Amino acid sequence: MVLENFSKTQNNSKYLFIIAFVIFLISLSSLYFTLSDIGAVVDEIGTYRKSSVSFVNWIEVALNAIFNGDFSSFISKEVVEKYFPDKYFYHPPFSNFLSGITWYIFHDSLGEFKAYRLAPAILFSISTSLLFLCVAKYYSVLAGIFTSLSFIFIPPVFGYAHLFTIDSPIAIMWFLTAYCFLRGIESPMWSVILGIVWGLSLNTKVHAYFIPVSLFLWSFIFAKKKFQNNFFSMFFISPVVLYLTNPFFWYDFVHKFFIFFRKMTTRETFEFIPTSFLESIYDFSLPWYYPFYMVLITIPPLIVIFFLSGTLISLGREPFSLLKKDKEESGIGSFFILNALVPLILTALPVTPDYDGVRLFLPAYYFLAALAGVGFYYLEGAILRFNHGRMASVVILLICLLPSIYSLISIHPFELSYYNSFIGGVKGATESGFETTYWNDAFTPRVASDFNQLFKGKIFSKRNGLYMSFDYYHSLGILRKDIKYSEADYDYYILYFRQGWFNEEDWMYAKYMSPVYTAEVERTPLISIYKPIPFLAMQISSLNSNIPFMKRNFIGVLNCLLKVSKRGIYKFGILSDGEFSLSIDGYKILSHGSVGKKSFKEKEVNLATGFHTLDIESRDLNNFYLAWLTPDGSKGLIGQKNLLAVKAIPHSYTRQ
Repeated sequence: MVLENFSKTQNNSKYLFIIAFVIFLISLSSLYFTLSDIGAVVDEIGTYRKSSVSFVNWIEVALNAIFNGDFSSFISKEVVEKYFPDKYFYHPPFSNFLSGITWYIFHDSLGEFKAYRLAPAILFSISTSLLFLCVAKYYSVLAGIFTSLSFIFIPPVFGYAHLFTIDSPIAIMWFLTAYCFLRGIESPMWSVILGIVWGLSLNTKVHAYFIPVSLFLWSFIFAKKKFQNNFFSMFFISPVVLYLTNPFFWYDFVHKFFIFFRKMTTRETFEFIPTSFLESIYDFSLPWYYPFYMVLITIPPLIVIFFLSGTLISLGREPFSLLKKDKEESGIGSFFILNALVPLILTALPVTPDYDGVRLFLPAYYFLAALAGVGFYYLEGAILRFNHGRMASVVILLICLLPSIYSLISIHPFELSYYNSFIGGVKGATESGFETTYWNDAFTPRVASDFNQLFKGKIFSKRNGLYMSFDYYHSLGILRKDIKYSEADYDYYILYFRQGWFNEEDWMYAKYMSPVYTAEVERTPLISIYKPIPFLAMQISSLNSNIPFMKRNFIGVLNCLLKVSKRGIYKFGILSDGEFSLSIDGYKILSHGSVGKKSFKEKEVNLATGFHTLDIESRDLNNFYLAWLTPDGSKGLIGQKNLLAVKAIPHSYTRQ
């Protein structure tokens, strides 16, 4: 499988390790200098920050006890339950241990934010080097370089590598387990390492329990007689590692293990996280094709083309390699395909959650990048047939990486909101009904700095999740402490563009109100700040105009004249609480029949230049706000210049 031109290079392990180390430095330096650019996400603030500190404090207690000759107190039930309480038992502790260690060592010098995030950044950078070595071993050096750098420059992958959550770590551990499995076919020592690595993977996230599906399925096809050592290691060494590195299991193991799996397999009964996908809202599980759709639109287009090419070529060539003696080396593409498919298929199942973009099937991205390397390998082989083919291959590699680098630079620090040009970028994805953002990462320290300058002493509406970022940034000194939040009494309405969580009021603001501040990417808002609609309504109303803005019960009919300055399509939006019907030129265009619940209604109407009758009829109406979006793009509540209340219409009007 290895190109002859590179066979000597690949046998030079020193040269390979130098390249791997350079890739490690590229990855780590890129992450280190941007560690605090991405906003703190909900899971970092709400769970992992506290659990990481608790776990590392236990390590400190354990080391102090050991140095004093006490080898039992730190593993007593009382001590273990103190530092590993049930509230932290939702996910395994391995990655939290790592973040806790870097926090303990570096929080004074780097600050809390960077110190927590340093551990996953280091682990990620190690994995990119091993990704290079893996592809270089079975294909070519340039294919390995292309794979690892392409992987680093996939925006969502790069974004998640910053966060001290468990999503990037489980993706890393899945790949490391797979890599050790391949090496274990050749070496008993690597089989032992495999047992340790998979045991640590099991202590990272529940995904790890499904890693053997892809590994043993591939082994049964391509390496049936060579995986016995791996099998023994994974089922005899890994359980020991799982137990020893997870203090939650030290007491009442069977009961705790049962509780863990019950929580993971019954999440649909207690965890409802609405998600917007293709203009529909889903409470828990999305259509089966969701993960497959997402990988095609969240990876830079050229990398998608390469991984599809690598997949098709592998599927076309490798079945014939089953007749060869060393068929396992000829089935590496299939190995990548199976390891990419399993996390995608798991997410496609109706019993698994699908929220938060791509983070729940992030392990697939390692192997999709590897398949992109396979695609590049065959392109490289074609180029090497020509004169100066080696130099041309290097140039082509650099050219192929440039679009990904540009995409990453353009989207930073909002990598988790990346969508590629296949769907029209972030703007096209939003218009197609995808969530623009979802995990509070868009509330970056830079955005907080804008708040400090623009909104001193102001109070914002309380948003789910985002209030946690306010509290955390207050504690770090990133956000002024006089910038607060409140559920009812606030100066500004804050809207985070996670459309799956939008309520009726959110849609009114998002579609029909003009913000006073917006954090955006690709001309698409991620966070917008608005003056409250009741405040704006008070500004445009007066005692004499009877503009359709009501804060008290209204029963009856309100007749108005609507002034239209330009012919075209007008979109009308109504936020109300109560029963109403709205007619223009005698045609009913909007109505709502229930009382006691806010409703948002909208309708497009083609209007000619001039005046039109607008009638509002109500039986019981509160808080009625009427806004529009005009053909020239202006929007907002309809004010006195365009809406005139009248007692009687002097003559009939008809819509033209």
